[in-house]
Amino acid sequence: MLTERNQAFSHKSEGTMSYARAFSKRIPATQLAVRDLLKTLCHLLESSRTGTDGLGRVEIVLAEALNNIVEHAYANAVHGGIDLKAHWTECRIEVTILDSGAPVPDYVLSPRNGPDVEVNLDALPEGGFGWMLIQRMTTRLSYRRIACLNCLQLTIPLTDD
Repeated sequence: MLTERNQAFSHKSEGTMSYARAFSKRIPATQLAVRDLLKTLCHLLESSRTGTDGLGRVEIVLAEALNNIVEHAYANAVHGGIDLKAHWTECRIEVTILDSGAPVPDYVLSPRNGPDVEVNLDALPEGGFGWMLIQRMTTRLSYRRIACLNCLQLTIPLTDD
């Protein structure tokens, strides 16, 4: 089980000071808990001087991934938990998300182009954008099932470099 941890440490890198931070937390698989977790993590990133674009990417990617767990992995469960572990530098955040919900179907992880949006407004699909956004906004995306655990690992750039 992961517990909440927020620590900062620094190390020298080629004569400059570089900062890395870490955060981990276990939450119940509810939309409210996801919202609170995102708020806490974004506040920590903001205090680390993460830019607006990086914050936006992190919030979108993690909101999509975590809400998918709540809505799909635990769709038929009464209780469930999500473990999130993150560490970041000025350039990127690396996140591992674990849950014991239903496995992710293979087709979900296939590269996506997104739904057709060249239709009348009332014919726009309600869903189908989440995994496409996750795939396009991450530089590394890995999913595997380990025994009864889903393990999703993501790297999200915090800068436009």
